[in-house]
Amino acid sequence: MVFIQKYKIYMQERRKPSLLHISRHRTQLICNLMITYMKGKYKRIARLDEKGKRFEFLVSRLDESKNNGYYIEAMAITYALMEERTYSLLDKLGISYRNKDKLYQCLEYFKKNIIDRQLTLTPTKMSIDELTDWLKVEFIDSGLVDNIQLWREKRNGVIHDLAKTTIEYSDLEETCNSGSEYFRKYTAYIMKLKKVI
Repeated sequence: MVFIQKYKIYMQERRKPSLLHISRHRTQLICNLMITYMKGKYKRIARLDEKGKRFEFLVSRLDESKNNGYYIEAMAITYALMEERTYSLLDKLGISYRNKDKLYQCLEYFKKNIIDRQLTLTPTKMSIDELTDWLKVEFIDSGLVDNIQLWREKRNGVIHDLAKTTIEYSDLEETCNSGSEYFRKYTAYIMKLKKVI
């Protein structure tokens, strides 16, 4: 009889999960969650068109370059992404530009059309005046467009005068980080624009 009781106790103790068992169980759950997340992420990427895939790649490359101290590469990518975002912004708003226009000219067209209230777009979720006011507050009055223009000038100075002058490494890092910050704000406002048009 004592043997049977000891055996029952032994079996109950054996059924209790050990710390190792709990650790393996949690690890397995975490791995499953990560796999599920990654599958969802891959599905999201798979839905992107060619331009979207290229854009995603460049954004990840921007972050990688910045984190590894490749500031000139990061600035070149930031400029290209800002220019592409600006073309997209002008297209959404129906603002015309020439194919060879660069970031500077496109931002100037944007400012002029907003300040002079010359948008011809017909928004569905607000009036044209409300949209123009929103764009003016978010992009122009906030100083974002002017800050992008100032950053562009600094970036051009770095790229074009790299071999001519001594440029402090800390200046490269600062210019790179500010450009990345402006790009992220700019992108966020453009994403908001999609929701309010």
